[in-house]
Formats: sequence, structure tokens, C-alpha cells
Amino acid sequence: IMKNILFISIMSMIISSCTRIAPGSVGVKVNQFGTNKGVMDATECTGTVWYNPISYDIYEFPTTIQHKEYTGTESFIVNSKDGAEFHVSPIINYSVKQETVVEVFKKYKKELYELETSFIKTAVYDAFRIATNSFTSDSLISNRQKYEIIVRQLLDKELLPNGFTISQFTSNLSYPETFKKAIEAKNAMIQQAQQAEN
Repeated sequence: IMKNILFISIMSMIISSCTRIAPGSVGVKVNQFGTNKGVMDATECTGTVWYNPISYDIYEFPTTIQHKEYTGTESFIVNSKDGAEFHVSPIINYSVKQETVVEVFKKYKKELYELETSFIKTAVYDAFRIATNSFTSDSLISNRQKYEIIVRQLLDKELLPNGFTISQFTSNLSYPETFKKAIEAKNAMIQQAQQAEN
């Protein structure tokens, strides 16, 4: 019985000491012991990785394009220069540059899904906040394309030096209720004028 228990224990150790890093991902091997323990001793690994699970942890970072929607409870309000509130539910496609994976992990000490709700989310919020505050509400509505170019530039400025690339984003900017009502009233007046003319 003792031999069986020992055999099972050894087999379990061997199985748990091997992992495979999927294509399109980079593994980060972190030393938990020794003089260089911790994230600062992290190294890149790919393919099948054998390791001692007592001394090391393996984290897998995808380097393929990721899709993130800041909608619902993750959407937010930003203010124009004249104080009007705009609702934003941005959608982004992004990726981590393969050569920067280890440095990203060392810097933030978090996995990718955690960064989506912390560093990346903050970068997205700040880009929209700064860009929106540089326009009055009227100029924002009439210069939507210019506004989105500025948002993209701010995103690139923050994310590119930190190892992230934005391939596509949609702002999903919606106008305040007061503007919607004003536009509806204007359209109604135009229709009434056309009817009267007819």
C-alpha cells in the first residue's frame, strides 16, 4: 500500500510539473525561492515546459488580439469643456507585444484579464476624459472624427510604451439627453415647416 501511495504521489508530481504553453501565447516562469525569487526573476517560456511546482509558477499570457468591451457597469461618463455629460461604452481590440510579455508581467504583477480591469481600463478612461474635456459639447458633436483621432493618439501614447498595441477601438459615445431632445425638437420643427410649405 505504501508503495502504491508513493507511486501515485510521484506520478502526480510529474504530471503537475509539466504544462504546455498554447500557440499564440507566451509563458512566464516565476521563481518562488532562492536569492532571485519573485517576479523580478521571471523568464519567458514556450511550448512544453517542465518545472518544479514547489519552486516555480507558470503564467500564460496570450499575444493574439484580445477583445474587450467596457459596457454595462464598466461604461463611464465623461464631461465636455462646457460641462455636458457624454456616456462612453468603448470596445477595444488589443494585444501584448510578444517581446514585452515578461517586462509587462514584472511591472504589473498581474495576468492579462486582471490588467483589463485595472491598468488598461484606467488608460482607456483617461484618454476619453482628456479628449472629451478638450471639446465643447457642440464642437464634439460636429467633430466626431477628430475627437476619435485624439482619443486614439492618447491611447497609443499610454499603452505602446508599456507593451500594448491597440488594433481597433470604437468609442460608442452617446449624447446627453438634453441634446437628444434638442435634436428631436429641431427635426420636428423642420418637418412642421415642410408640411406647412406643402
